[in-house]
Amino acid sequence: MAYFTKTQRINIKRWVREILVPVEAEKILKDEKLTPHQKGDRIYKLFYSTRYPELSAAQEKFKKIAEKIFRNTGARIRLADQYFESNQIIVEPKEKIPDVEKFRTDLESVINWKPVLK
Repeated sequence: MAYFTKTQRINIKRWVREILVPVEAEKILKDEKLTPHQKGDRIYKLFYSTRYPELSAAQEKFKKIAEKIFRNTGARIRLADQYFESNQIIVEPKEKIPDVEKFRTDLESVINWKPVLK
C-alpha cells in the first residue's frame, strides 16, 4: 500500500481534475441549448477553476458576499484587480450604509484584507 504526503495528494487530486476537464468541456460543447458565448464562458470558467482552485474559490466567495451586500444595501463592491493581486476593495454605496461595522465584518470574513470604505 502506497502512502502519499499531503502535497502529493493535492497534486494527484489536481491531476485527476485536469484529466477530467476535457470530458466536461466536451459535454459543454455538445450542449445545444447554450449560445457560443455561453459555451466559451463556461469552458473558460472550467479551465480556470481547475488550474487555480484556491483563487477561483476565493473569487466565488467574494462574489456571493458582494451580491448579498448589493441586495441588502444597494452598495456596489468591486476589486481594484479581478485577480486578487491588489490590496483594495472599492465600495460605492448608493446611500449611507446603515451598519458599517456589520458591513466591514462581512467583507473581512471573505478576505483577510482590511477594506477601505470610500
